[in-house]
Amino acid sequence: AIFAGSVGIPIPEEIVLLIVGYLGGIGFYDIKTAMFVAFVSMIAADNFSYLLGYRGSKLVIWILKTTKTSWLRDHLKTHPCKTIFLSRFLSGARVFFPIAAGSIKMPWKKFFIVDFFAVLILVPVFVLLGFYLRPHFDAVVEWIIRVDKFVLGFFITVVLLSFFGIRIVRKKR
Repeated sequence: AIFAGSVGIPIPEEIVLLIVGYLGGIGFYDIKTAMFVAFVSMIAADNFSYLLGYRGSKLVIWILKTTKTSWLRDHLKTHPCKTIFLSRFLSGARVFFPIAAGSIKMPWKKFFIVDFFAVLILVPVFVLLGFYLRPHFDAVVEWIIRVDKFVLGFFITVVLLSFFGIRIVRKKR
């Protein structure tokens, strides 16, 4: 589920990580092993997406053209490490970032190191939240979904405002 969510199938990774922590907390399996598996799955999925972008398959080229991600590739060229690191924490939109990083031929070592540290923060935080907040698990999941929707809505709003702002400025010129 972590791998699938990282490559674009609409499975919220945060919820899966919370469930991993919850199940580890009730003794269903060893929490350290589960955290390791989640970590490796996320890194593998991001590298798979990076490779898709790097190889430039027809599907990837179509996705990048139809989603109008030229601004993303431009931003990655100027701030590659910051963009990849912060994108890991953008639910819903983070799928495009490794693909775009590969498409601009960002050095793989740089991508891997930045992604590694972002995932190293993300996985333990959400797994341990699920582990320690298991008595309040339903409320935590509901809160995460609300925050997820807010962040995605905020991201879409910023993109739309930027798009229309650029058009207005160009028309005035």
